[in-house]
Amino acid sequence: MHITILQEHLCKTLGKTTRILSSKPQLPILSYALLSTTKGVTTITTTNIESTIRTIVPSKVKEEGSVCIPGKLFLELIQSLPNQTIDIMLDNESLIIQTTNAKAILPTLSAGEFPSLPDYSSSQGVTLESTVLLSGLHTVLPFVSSDESRPVLRGVLIENTEYGISFVSTDGYRLSLKRLSGVKNIMQQSTIIPSGSLIEIIRNIVEEKEEKTIQVSETVDGQLFFFIDDTHIMTRRIDGEYPNYKKIIPQSFITEARCDRKLFHQAVKSAAIFARDNVGIIKVSLEQSIIHVSASAPSLGENTISLDARVEGEGGVIAINSRFLLEALSVFSSEDIIIRINGVLNPVMFTAPDDDSFFHIIMPVRV
Repeated sequence: MHITILQEHLCKTLGKTTRILSSKPQLPILSYALLSTTKGVTTITTTNIESTIRTIVPSKVKEEGSVCIPGKLFLELIQSLPNQTIDIMLDNESLIIQTTNAKAILPTLSAGEFPSLPDYSSSQGVTLESTVLLSGLHTVLPFVSSDESRPVLRGVLIENTEYGISFVSTDGYRLSLKRLSGVKNIMQQSTIIPSGSLIEIIRNIVEEKEEKTIQVSETVDGQLFFFIDDTHIMTRRIDGEYPNYKKIIPQSFITEARCDRKLFHQAVKSAAIFARDNVGIIKVSLEQSIIHVSASAPSLGENTISLDARVEGEGGVIAINSRFLLEALSVFSSEDIIIRINGVLNPVMFTAPDDDSFFHIIMPVRV
């Protein structure tokens, strides 16, 4: 193998691919990147088993070949070099990296030791607008569980519906659901995708900085491939049965309130200061045309903020985790927010006016 390549092109590609590599991998090969050249094209591939990233880097191929190189070490070396052409050549079991005034030699492993990848060449894909995919992921990813004892909650459930597909996430205390109408047949059956893979997909979309179309394909064994320009991201699904989240979605409510989202966010943020000694629990009271947000602690004092609202129904008071509430409000972009309650211990639903494609649910706290 022998290629010449610009430092800035290689640096950008390595930065994109090596960030999924663990500093303490389960297997030594998982800290390596596969550098390969075929038919005049140079590709770099990395994997942590859960996610695999493969991307093309512009270069001049003088001799084809493949080799595994220490990923993060290779990136550090390339970052230290000046922005000029780099000559990279495989000599027996060593990789020689050379510029006009520098030369480095890195150890390598055989390309045959790199984990095999599923074949997606014959799979049919679905094309999505990048903004559509982002709108679905941004509203559910923040609420994926971090509990390692419940692997299925560490991913996002993507399921087919009669309207299109839905993205669902929950950590057992809150639930987010986003529907994408008209988007169908991404996969044959409901699939749980690891949150880490989806975060990497968002990063790659955002880095492109332009609105683009993305192709999503499913392999025979149910893995998903996302094609973002010259970058391919494969994500393994999480095996297991996702909780029956539909059971906790309220079908009716005794009270509905509508208020300014930013003012409500500010009120919750202010009350949360006084809830620090009470594990962040605040009270939200819905009364006729007013919402009161309050918190108190013997060592800190008390705080109540009132704001105008349109309240319909019986009204009521709920105790709720202020951090959960602040994080929920941050994913909404609407001017107003709608709050629906059905008693002090039943799930509280938050939606945007005139938008039934997304809702967020938080379980209140018993006090």
